[in-house]
Amino acid sequence: MKIIKVAAVAFLSMFLLTGCVKLDIALEVNRDSTISGSMIFAISDSLAALGTDASSALPAADTLINSNADGVQVMPYKKDGYTGSTYTFDHVPFSAFKSDGTTSNDIKVTRTGDRIKLTGTLDFSYGDTAESTDPFSNLLAQSFTSAADMKISVKFPVKVLNSTGTISEDGKTVTWVPKLGEKLDLTTVVEIPKGLQRSSLLIYAGVLVALVLSLLLLVRMRKTRKPEADFEI
Repeated sequence: MKIIKVAAVAFLSMFLLTGCVKLDIALEVNRDSTISGSMIFAISDSLAALGTDASSALPAADTLINSNADGVQVMPYKKDGYTGSTYTFDHVPFSAFKSDGTTSNDIKVTRTGDRIKLTGTLDFSYGDTAESTDPFSNLLAQSFTSAADMKISVKFPVKVLNSTGTISEDGKTVTWVPKLGEKLDLTTVVEIPKGLQRSSLLIYAGVLVALVLSLLLLVRMRKTRKPEADFEI
């Protein structure tokens, strides 16, 4: 029996070498308190062909974002041996991301004054295999964990103050690499400098003033233009 189990794991591992689940979340927090980006949720075609369902290892997309919100599009995803769904969004409000506390998965972005805070928890537990005492189940869980292709990145308009993820060299992007069987804490805080806010307002004000002056000049030119003289023959 032990030989059969080991052989089964070895056979399944051949399919898992290319990845069992794919999660790619790429978000960009904009200065106007909106979010743009995409989220890919997919499972391996080879794993699905074996009748193994690994989708339960991924957080359900509809627990993270409101697919009916303006600016959100949902499309089928089928690429590089994975099949699933892609959620894309362009300048959607922070409220489009759900965080009602009813599930173990949520992403929440809030702004209070000058500070923008990202919070959330993603649960990547795969069934009960992580707590099993059966060596076969534990080995299977390890295979899933090593084969998962998962990444979460969030870009901010300014440098990050602190985060539970890995901060990029420019200080504006945070990256997490989740692991199956674990819970991921998403916490990041940034602060919009007052000077940056004022400069943005000045730019908008300058554009508005230039537009108004151009309209006034155009109206004045039309009023002062003399009619062409009539010539008599």
